[in-house]
Amino acid sequence: MNKIINKNKENVNKVVEEVQKTFNKPKRNTDRTAAKFNHEHKESKKLYECSQSLFTTILQHQQNKDIKKNLSFFACKSKFCSICNQIKSKKWSKETFKTITNLQKEKEQKFLFLTLTIQNVKIEELDATIKKMNKAWRDLWRYHFDKEMRFHGFIKVLEITFPNGDMSHPHFHILLSVNKNYFYKSNKEYLTTERISELWGQVLKVDYLPIVDIKTIKPKKKHGKIVKQAVPAVIAEMLKYPMKDTDYNKLNEDTMALLYSNLFRKRLIATGGNLKMSINKVEDSGELNEVEDLEEWKKIAYIVMKFHGGSYVVAGGDFF
Repeated sequence: MNKIINKNKENVNKVVEEVQKTFNKPKRNTDRTAAKFNHEHKESKKLYECSQSLFTTILQHQQNKDIKKNLSFFACKSKFCSICNQIKSKKWSKETFKTITNLQKEKEQKFLFLTLTIQNVKIEELDATIKKMNKAWRDLWRYHFDKEMRFHGFIKVLEITFPNGDMSHPHFHILLSVNKNYFYKSNKEYLTTERISELWGQVLKVDYLPIVDIKTIKPKKKHGKIVKQAVPAVIAEMLKYPMKDTDYNKLNEDTMALLYSNLFRKRLIATGGNLKMSINKVEDSGELNEVEDLEEWKKIAYIVMKFHGGSYVVAGGDFF
């Protein structure tokens, strides 16, 4: 502890502050979610143990003296964990943006943001409802969307919100890729919002017209100049958190247990067509490696941080 404080203090303190800024709030949220489960529930223990200790190797570039870090920890990979979701979201966003950038280089692709909803259901009905929604989506894509003059790829995220303590609102946020000729007036395959709503209701096999929304993703302009690219912003937002930890405040031990059992082994993100990506590339491993070429970097310190009193504090370490 004293060695870390007294030697190379500035660099170590900078890394400690970065880790605290990144992990303190999500870890507090994860622990609050763990407390919503019965203390005997296996998910509670898993969430409490997640990232309880952080192991950080600090490296310095041999020539320009830049500082980077390798960070590892036990990752619970729970759907309810703010830290694991945050890391997975960033990796998904990075992989998605790379795929979309390549598509834009190869073809004249544009992107649409589609939201498909269903009426609210009780939490205990989520399992059957999600299966119904996934089957409906497969039918919608296969029979109506996957056509040359319509859509060529998708990223589908299942988001669940909770209007109150026993009801849930599952819905899909979907990024669709299209060629620019989809918007031509001559394109008879163009689908209006109203038509998509009708088709979604048909494949869902419901007796009401579900609410849908679809919009073209356009860059933000000011004085005729692009000031913000819209696609990265939409990607970051839709992949952020399929379930928000603040919504768990509306639930109790019983409804949390119901939610857990109804979401067991459910995939919340799916891809297809020219946006299909392997989840293995972005699955969280509990390791954050920011260094590409270790030969150009030398290890200068190793620190262990533990979560205590609502914050990560240095608990040990050494210098190389």
